[in-house]
Amino acid sequence: MSLQYHFAPEAFLNPYVGLGVNWTLFSSEKIAPVLADGLRLDDSLGLAGQIGADLRFGDRWLVNFDVRYIDISTKARIKVEGQWLPLGDVAIDPFVSSLMVGCTF
Repeated sequence: MSLQYHFAPEAFLNPYVGLGVNWTLFSSEKIAPVLADGLRLDDSLGLAGQIGADLRFGDRWLVNFDVRYIDISTKARIKVEGQWLPLGDVAIDPFVSSLMVGCTF
């Protein structure tokens, strides 16, 4: 969930910045069976920031482009001989870019 500040909401080019929180749930984690019997990653809660712009076309249509940084940090555990052992901290922290077409109403 993010809050955004739009600098020029009615303009043809409407740049914005955003700040929010990111909750990541991991599922279907896999590890080579030679190394361990299972892998588990804890849920992650972190900050997310974005910068982007809307390009308006007509009264209702727009093209949107943005780049986001997402803080994803978790703890990993592996299952060895039926016991879950701590493996360490994992930092993923991706930059994600999006290109979208939208319609306002």
